[in-house]
Parts: sequence; C-alpha cells; structure tokens
Amino acid sequence: MTGKYRNAMLGVVMLLSLGVLAACTDSRDAELVAEMEASLSMPQGADELNKYARFYVIETTRGKREVLGVLLKRPSDPGVHIVKKNALPVRFDGGCGVVNVRYSPADKTFLHVSCNGGA
Repeated sequence: MTGKYRNAMLGVVMLLSLGVLAACTDSRDAELVAEMEASLSMPQGADELNKYARFYVIETTRGKREVLGVLLKRPSDPGVHIVKKNALPVRFDGGCGVVNVRYSPADKTFLHVSCNGGA
C-alpha cells in the first residue's frame, strides 16, 4: 500500500469515526430531551406539548450540563429540534404561545418553566 493511499484511507476512517461520534451525541441528546419532556408539566394557560415546535440547546456552563428550550406554538411544525445556541428562537412576547424551559439533567429538575409575557 502506498503512503498516499494509506493516508487517504486513514482520513476516510477518521471522518467516518467522527460521523459515528456525532450520531452518538445526537442520539444521547435526543434521549435526554425525551426523558426531560416525559416529566415536563406545561405552565397554566399553555397548550399540550405536542402542539409546539420545541427548540432545545444542550450546553455545559461552569461544569454543569443544562437544557435550554423555547417552545413555539406552531401547529404546522410541531416536534423536537435540537439546535445550536445561535439558532434558538428569541421571542419577547407571545404569552403561552411561547414557553421557556431550563432543565438540569444531573438533578432531573426543571429550573424554569414559564410562558412569555404579552406585548
């Protein structure tokens, strides 16, 4: 096997390994969100969870893992979306059409669940 061919093969194996790692991370994140949603009590005035498009960011801050969520009532686009922090929707009003969630996986506790204010 020539050096160029061997290096190319090693590169392909490394890329495939990274893809498998990314898939595992996505799978673990999806499992975490499913576990969290199973125990989520929607705030008074909010609709059922399945009526919302649910955007979540999973991040580590000061050594603690947290899930931040913005749930938007969108009958045309319900479901879970695990996104990067810069893709998390920002809404300043909307009442219970927008629900904000903050969850600690280590403690399995909701640190914050509330509807947005009104305009």
